[in-house]
Amino acid sequence: MDDAQISTISSLGRKNIFKHEDHRRPSGSRRYDAAQWHSDIQFEPVPADYTSLRLTELPETGGDTLWASGYEIYDRFSKAYQTFFEGLTATFVGDGFIRAAEANPEKVKIYEKERGSPKNVGRSLRAVHPVVRTNPVTGWKSIFALGPFPKYINELHEEESAELLKKFRSVITENHDLQVRLKWRNKNDIGRRSQQLLTFIKPLLTNSSYLGQPQCLPQRNFRL
Repeated sequence: MDDAQISTISSLGRKNIFKHEDHRRPSGSRRYDAAQWHSDIQFEPVPADYTSLRLTELPETGGDTLWASGYEIYDRFSKAYQTFFEGLTATFVGDGFIRAAEANPEKVKIYEKERGSPKNVGRSLRAVHPVVRTNPVTGWKSIFALGPFPKYINELHEEESAELLKKFRSVITENHDLQVRLKWRNKNDIGRRSQQLLTFIKPLLTNSSYLGQPQCLPQRNFRL
């Protein structure tokens, strides 16, 4: 793909990119493909506010995409917890991509020029963001520290950080009523979402295109 702001997501391509991880002891979980709860490019200083996902090739079976409301995750905690969370920040790192580039530098390269924002440059793929992000238009608040990219919460001890990140994830996995499922039916179907304020799981697809832009999204996608 010639456009630096469009990423092609391919199950076959990702297996090739991350094949250097195959020698590791199996963990029983998917770490570096899209089949896990995550929010895209959290490791950038300026993450995308919205993204579009277009399916260019339908899998024979499966391939549904789930979204979960980050607003609803925030709302399910008590006011005291919400206040506590709002004083925390997390460090986000795209370490899987860094290792892939180091393991196969001829074929896997990190684009080091502007990636949607003048601040998104270089190859460190590391950023610090609030645990709670606020929609600048609506004022709604969302839990942002979810997925494989937030490595630790800066203000907490290591065990406290790990426990809190695990708790955020469990709110999604234990409460299906804050999720919505998209079943892809036609080639070139498009799913559009608030990337800043939603967390989603994207099961492995044969081939799809992703477009992200760091712009303000003034509307709430859904509220349960």
